[in-house]
Amino acid sequence: MPLMNQDKYVFAQLTAFMNRTQFNNFVRKYNGNRYVKQFTCWNQLLAMMFGQLSNRESLRDLIVAFEAHQAKQYHLGLGRNPIAKATLAYANQNRDYRIFEDFAFYIMKEACEKRATNILDIPGNKYAFDSTTIPLCLATFPWAKFRRKKGGVKAHVLYDIEAQVPAFYTVTTASKHDSTAMCSIHYEPNAYYMFDRAYDSFKELYRIHLTGSFFVVRAKTNLKYTMVKWKRRMPNIVCGIYDVALDAQELSWKENQLLYRDNPVGEDKYKPVAFNSKARIYLDKGKVIFEYLPTLWDVNPNTLEKRLSKDDYPTYISTER
Repeated sequence: MPLMNQDKYVFAQLTAFMNRTQFNNFVRKYNGNRYVKQFTCWNQLLAMMFGQLSNRESLRDLIVAFEAHQAKQYHLGLGRNPIAKATLAYANQNRDYRIFEDFAFYIMKEACEKRATNILDIPGNKYAFDSTTIPLCLATFPWAKFRRKKGGVKAHVLYDIEAQVPAFYTVTTASKHDSTAMCSIHYEPNAYYMFDRAYDSFKELYRIHLTGSFFVVRAKTNLKYTMVKWKRRMPNIVCGIYDVALDAQELSWKENQLLYRDNPVGEDKYKPVAFNSKARIYLDKGKVIFEYLPTLWDVNPNTLEKRLSKDDYPTYISTER
């Protein structure tokens, strides 16, 4: 006779990781269980989680699934009483959403702390902020009007790069511009925030600066700016290919640089250049002569395209005395 499984259901094992005491604190804060006799806020949370994890497409579809597994309902943490569609719909419509929002932020904070890594080896937290549009049926959600015949909402998510979990989110109508959600972020000191070019709100970027944090944002093509400080990034020593040849009494070599270097053109000013050169050492009338013939190229730092420079380096010739 086969033995029966005595362990908890997988769904019950997953929900066991959630801090129910903290959830009850949020319920008391917003009076979520006021006048509730059977279907509590905790039961509502687990019911909606079950619907998400089992890919239910509607409340009716979710209730059908509960009816099919009514004998297991208590062991899933959903209570002993059957859940009616009207009961779940009424709870979703009338209970304070901040109970579940605050609990979601609490769980996200816990996940960030437990999954913290040091991928970029830079002190401080690193975040990426972006949005995605979720289409909705305009006939069912008339308040979510996006275009003339389209509806939708926009989810703005602040993603912790090192913990690889969301750290913050907010939802707006799809017609809202991406940059308007930047004011909802609680910026941390000594943190790094990365944005796409849609988030070019200089007022909000300046607020990040005042917080003592840093931001990286893609600039638009029509951005007007003045460079106040520039630091040389390329090393003076570059990598090159050398073709060395020894012919009779002459030693010659050619240099073709693989990387460019920043050539000083003034005080704290540099420009990217590349060199190709030919050099040889030979004997002439018993004396050693060294010749160096350089070719200077200007380099586009974005495409690495080389063009012959207007600055000409003279040929260098040295003769043994």
